[in-house]
Amino acid sequence: MKKYIFLTLLFLGACQDPIVEEELSIKTQKIKTDDITIQIPVEINAETLFEIDLMFPKSVTIISSKLESVSMDMGVIPVIFKEDDSFKEFKAQMLVGACALPKMQWRLNIVWMQQGQRKVFSQIIDVKR
Repeated sequence: MKKYIFLTLLFLGACQDPIVEEELSIKTQKIKTDDITIQIPVEINAETLFEIDLMFPKSVTIISSKLESVSMDMGVIPVIFKEDDSFKEFKAQMLVGACALPKMQWRLNIVWMQQGQRKVFSQIIDVKR
């Protein structure tokens, strides 16, 4: 009898829906030119890790990249991108410090070489405290 109760409970337990974890979805925006496409979160919060994605139509070599504070002197943060095997897509994870302002502006500067030509891109990024 105990065997039947155990098997019944085992089967009933198997009929329950599996626990589904909700995946956090981060809304992003794309900034696109003929030379580069950048994807960043729509909302960036200070002291919170965020990702910057770069996509190029052709293989490139990143020379330098940095975030410079615009709103007040918070210094310069180097941005280290990791590239895929094609050297067309690059990713970096960043975070910036909080300051006294409720909204801070940072300038993302990227310099790269494409077919022997030096290219530069700059974009203002808003960060909330």
